Amino acid sequence: MNSIISCWTRSLLAAAVAIPLIIPVAAEAADTSPPADSVSVALNRIPAFPGAEGGGMYTTGGRGGTVYEVTNLDDSGPGSLRDAVSAGNRTIIFRVSGNIHLLSPLKIKGSNLTIAGQTAPGDGIAVLDYDTTIDSDNVIIRYMRFRLGDAHPTESDAFGLRKHKNIMIDHCSFSNSVDEVLSPYQNENLTVQWSIASESMLMSHHSKGRHGYGGIWGGRNVTFHHNLIAHNASRNPRFASDAGDTVDFRNNIIYNWQFMATYGGENIAANMVGNYYKYGPDTARSVRGMIRDTPSATSQWYIDGNHVDGYPDMTADNWLAMPDAPAAARLSEPVAMPYPIADESAEQAYTSVLAEAGATRPKRDSIDARLMNEVSQRSGRMLNSPVEAGGYPELLSIPAPEDRDHDGMPDTWEIQHGLNPVDASDSLLIGADGYTHLENYLNELAASGTSVNPAVNILTPEPNQLIQADQPFTVTADAYNPDSRIVSVDFYSGDKQLGRDTTAPYEYRWHNVPEGTHYITARATDDTGTATSSSTIILHAVGPDTEEPWTTVDIGKVGVHGTATAAADHMTIRGSGRYGEGDSLSTSQRRDDFSLTYQQLNGDFEMISRIDNQSRIDNNAQAGMMIRSSLEPDAQMAALTQSTVKYGQAGRFIHRLHPGDKAIDKQTEDFLAPGYMKLVRTGDTVYAFLSQYGKEWIQAGSVQLPGMPDTVYAGFAADAAAIDNDIHNYNTAQFSDISIRRLEHMPSVPDNVYGTAVNKGIQIRWAPSAEADMYTVERALIENGRYTVMADKVKQTEYTDQTAAVGQLYYYRVTAVNTSSSSLPSVPVSAAIASDEPITAYWALDDFEQDKAGSPPSGYTLEPAHPGTDEYHVLIGNLLNSSGNTTAPGRQGLILSDAGKETTRITKRFKEQTGTVILDTYIQLSETASYDRMLQLLNTPGGYAAVAINAGPEGFSYYASSKEVRPLGDQIPQPGQWYHIFVTADIASQTTDIYINNQLVAKKAPFMNKVSTIATFTAQTPEQDQGNLSLDNLSIHSLVKP
Repeated sequence: MNSIISCWTRSLLAAAVAIPLIIPVAAEAADTSPPADSVSVALNRIPAFPGAEGGGMYTTGGRGGTVYEVTNLDDSGPGSLRDAVSAGNRTIIFRVSGNIHLLSPLKIKGSNLTIAGQTAPGDGIAVLDYDTTIDSDNVIIRYMRFRLGDAHPTESDAFGLRKHKNIMIDHCSFSNSVDEVLSPYQNENLTVQWSIASESMLMSHHSKGRHGYGGIWGGRNVTFHHNLIAHNASRNPRFASDAGDTVDFRNNIIYNWQFMATYGGENIAANMVGNYYKYGPDTARSVRGMIRDTPSATSQWYIDGNHVDGYPDMTADNWLAMPDAPAAARLSEPVAMPYPIADESAEQAYTSVLAEAGATRPKRDSIDARLMNEVSQRSGRMLNSPVEAGGYPELLSIPAPEDRDHDGMPDTWEIQHGLNPVDASDSLLIGADGYTHLENYLNELAASGTSVNPAVNILTPEPNQLIQADQPFTVTADAYNPDSRIVSVDFYSGDKQLGRDTTAPYEYRWHNVPEGTHYITARATDDTGTATSSSTIILHAVGPDTEEPWTTVDIGKVGVHGTATAAADHMTIRGSGRYGEGDSLSTSQRRDDFSLTYQQLNGDFEMISRIDNQSRIDNNAQAGMMIRSSLEPDAQMAALTQSTVKYGQAGRFIHRLHPGDKAIDKQTEDFLAPGYMKLVRTGDTVYAFLSQYGKEWIQAGSVQLPGMPDTVYAGFAADAAAIDNDIHNYNTAQFSDISIRRLEHMPSVPDNVYGTAVNKGIQIRWAPSAEADMYTVERALIENGRYTVMADKVKQTEYTDQTAAVGQLYYYRVTAVNTSSSSLPSVPVSAAIASDEPITAYWALDDFEQDKAGSPPSGYTLEPAHPGTDEYHVLIGNLLNSSGNTTAPGRQGLILSDAGKETTRITKRFKEQTGTVILDTYIQLSETASYDRMLQLLNTPGGYAAVAINAGPEGFSYYASSKEVRPLGDQIPQPGQWYHIFVTADIASQTTDIYINNQLVAKKAPFMNKVSTIATFTAQTPEQDQGNLSLDNLSIHSLVKP
């Protein structure tokens, strides 16, 4: 049971007086604002604590307020951290150490609050699993850890605050975000000092795929000094662009960015002084000497004294360390700050930050100790998950010191300082230095010494070492601490402990190492209980090599040797490097560096396989099939792959026309794994086809490769989207249903296909195909949808569709046929019989009846990616029976399952539309919950919504703007009930009509956001509540002017 002591002094500057003891019934009863007659110590300009500097230095926090004791690690309830921050005017003291596993986001609601993490008895406090935000003013947070992690599929920051004032964050550790690690901006009078913002997860749950960003920092009179920003791809930080912002960014270490260190701040005035920029293994070579992007001419910057490690010219003149800074952005004198800090040189700050930054009291944990070693040694790497670095250490608790009056000060300390250990009122008395006795105790804890962390390094395996699976392997490590004795070294694969050794030399004999990629770490603990984790060493345990007719070869320069293992029903391919079209940070696009598992084939042939899965390493990592003219790095080639791309997954057709040319890449959106792919070689032409289920094939592309030899190298490849840095990732992909078929006398694909409207319908014409006896013509309403045979055994090279409806856009494709085989279908062409009315063009038309139950839908991006988790997934399934349908939906539908507090989402992309877009679907909710933005029409994935429809206990509603929600009729959605949703979105007028069960519930309602195009549909489950969402008979079409 926690004790809460509430008492306010009438005058904190008066002589010591007796203060009555008040114990409120519950924490919620505590007042949230200071009494009108209280006197703030801040009037005397007392800093928040000795060493508080910068914009937030005079934050008073919980000074003079109650004491709240956190006595447990529960998510909520009395004595929990969540309860502690629910009200203000408090100093929060910890009577326990350990990891707090949140069950939902944590919001700090109380103003005038101090969170004193240094009081935790033992190893300290870490807040895990959900994001934390400050939604209050006048807050001090010291010696706390906030690590989001990936236990739940969220797109959150680890920690954030916006539009607040008087905030002091000191000696805190933030890490493992999905979006940004730490994002304080649009605030006033704020300091973040001596803290760590690290290891945003590169590929986690973000809809954009790769993210991994440090933070957005900004505000008025804000200071960021003596912080470590490490292992984040970009935004280290990104400065906010609000006009009027004044930012002092000083004496920080920025380490191991990937493609951008610092950028932004388009309209602000800022100092970037005395910072230490040190590239790391992930940093692309092209940006190692660049400390920021080109400043905007509408901003003002004083940039001086920054050390650019390894680049003496940029260190001597910082303006050389950014591209073409305009004269208007350059200041010759620093931006004047109200509370300037006592700064030091970048080189001095480097030493200071490594020694003191982060939650170092009561002790630095093994994660932060590892980070400091990695900065010092230029080692480490970015993470996709905290599991890759050994997971989160257990933070041990010891008995809290006795505090009989529960005033936050231990009895022994009170006695030593002449105070009464059974009189809580003396905690608020003012000492000679202007601080209360409670503050002086907290400040002494912060100033006390702490144990030196040990050092530990993995000796074996070597980085990216390949070993034979199911065989033994010995992991070894070196550990030492000059100030204490090592008592144990624990070995981990991911976050699973393998074993422990208590005597040097430290080793673990791992028997029967399972096949796969293993993230190996060691954690050394000394006799003070202080621990350090090693950097991760990646070990790959692979199966036996494939046998004839397959051969695996490394082409170009690869970081890890490629391997392939064949089983009875599948083949596993592993590879590093990159092939095909790259990005601005990749190696040359005129050559490939990867591994190929191939056969030599001659003549015409067809290869088909199903890609079952591949590693989620980075955006554009890919796996698939390839045909090459040679094994040279710059050879002609054509490849068909499945890849994670920004905002989803895609099929990619990549080709190089001539040796040494740049590769060309064409994407087919929303192609998922598992899915089928087909490559066909006829003469010097290669055709590529995709099919989600191996039935309906769509052409992903074709290319003529001039002079391609008769004998080619055909097979499988997986790359790891390598960029030009020192990191070598390893992609593992599995293929099944592999078949290779020789093609004899196959007709050529019909070419020059086109369609025109004629008097009796739509006429399709094409050029004659070699070796064709006749042709088959097919039609569909969607380009990549299901095609229906309209005519077969067509002898001529034309066909007229007399069943085409006026005003409907159709897609046609033609296949050539002879007695031996048939050709591949032609590229679809569209045609319509025009009228005075707009033409209808479909982009989705799914009843899900012909799809296999338990499979993912074709043509959609899923979040989380298939197969998802037990709690969150998207599958085609049998629909629940329900009553009251205007038109009963079919037997099967699309089910978005959500059994937790995160979101399951589908996204459908289509061509940009500028006319009218119509959404027509049936939906069913499983729970009475708040389905915010349940259905949306947007301009782009993750972009601006034109229409956003909600459902919840209060009824259906829509967003009339980003800040205004209006009701849609008076129906209250009932679980299990089906509802017919019909939406017309008119881009020209920026308005929408919405119908529910054929009743008009919104007429010419304004768009949520102004958009010039609509090209995306999303459906999603609740963000904070659990609840499934089922859809059926889903169609999206547009009305196009003829």
